[in-house]
Amino acid sequence: MIGAIIGDMVGSLYEFDNIKDKRFFFLKKYSLPTDDSIMTIAISKALYDFAGTPIDTQEKEEELYKACEKSMVLYGKKFPDVGMEEDSGCGLRIRLDVHMKVMVMALQ
Repeated sequence: MIGAIIGDMVGSLYEFDNIKDKRFFFLKKYSLPTDDSIMTIAISKALYDFAGTPIDTQEKEEELYKACEKSMVLYGKKFPDVGMEEDSGCGLRIRLDVHMKVMVMALQ
């Protein structure tokens, strides 16, 4: 998780101004976490809270999905100005769907 957040911060400088050069500044004072970092932390929190609970039924999977969604909404509201550029809300649903599919596959 720490590596993902560092990578997000490094890439935040170049997200809308792509570069082709392999020589670039790794971290600068303007390197900041984006909404991807916040959502990664939110998913991690939900997973931590769910630790030890087997995902062995459709109901448990849905319960975990709802816990992740709740955590993402909570963290999104806690950090409203972090990289959510004119997001209509569908971005949250897409990120949640992708995170959940990967997470469920990893837990099985």
